[in-house]
Amino acid sequence: MKNQKLTQAKINAYDEFYTQRKTIEKELKYYTEQFRNKVIYLNCDNPLKSKFWQYFYDNFHNFKLKELISSHYCENGSFSMSYDGDFEKVKSLKNGSFNDIECFELLERADIVITNPPFSKFREFLRVLLVMNKDFLILGQVNMLSTKETFKHYKMGLFKLGYNFNLNTPFDTPFKKEVAMGGICWMTTLKMQEDIKEINFIEYDEQRYRKYDNYDAININSIREIPKDYKGKMGVPITYLKYHNPREYKIVGADFELIDEHRFILDGKRMYMRVVIEKIC
Repeated sequence: MKNQKLTQAKINAYDEFYTQRKTIEKELKYYTEQFRNKVIYLNCDNPLKSKFWQYFYDNFHNFKLKELISSHYCENGSFSMSYDGDFEKVKSLKNGSFNDIECFELLERADIVITNPPFSKFREFLRVLLVMNKDFLILGQVNMLSTKETFKHYKMGLFKLGYNFNLNTPFDTPFKKEVAMGGICWMTTLKMQEDIKEINFIEYDEQRYRKYDNYDAININSIREIPKDYKGKMGVPITYLKYHNPREYKIVGADFELIDEHRFILDGKRMYMRVVIEKIC
């Protein structure tokens, strides 16, 4: 039992990355019109510490919110807090975990979930939001797209990648003032302006590109190396997803969906995750 508690404590500590306000403001400024008359639920946030709570509390009337709710996990008992623009209400919770029955009841009231969920429980967190059919804007790591379930949901169009993608992002933690993490991105179901960035594609040169040992596709190490005139399958880095133009390319699938080995091999070397795309016309 002692070892179990120690392991859980380590997991909880690992998950305690507090999003800074500048990170929040940089992304959320694009969606403020969609917050009007909505119940915003921060279901992984201690309102006494959360910059998400601070941001929405300060802008409650500017955004014309209907209600702001926050809850968070605490092993020794937690609480939820709500704000309607005039009054704050506090309610005791047994533990405040996002998958606890008490928080499900709060989730049912919500229109939009906005938070930085625990990285170690991201797949479960995303699954809950999709099953409950809730709009969301959440912070995660690009690598989370390398799991079968999350990538499947992305490919099905159940969520999009936000405006700020693959960032080197500073977080506050309980132990250090600030820790920077790479590969951070936003994932959302909210409406976005079309944000397809132009890529300076190059011409295909057979001598430049190699095919995988275990899959019939050429390897692309950088999105700027994508040949504009190649008609076959191409394995591109996961960062391509932010630049994906469905009018030009179709996503065939991720490597772990397409082969038993889960990763492509090039000249005997196991590659990092690749997404296979193919030119439409």
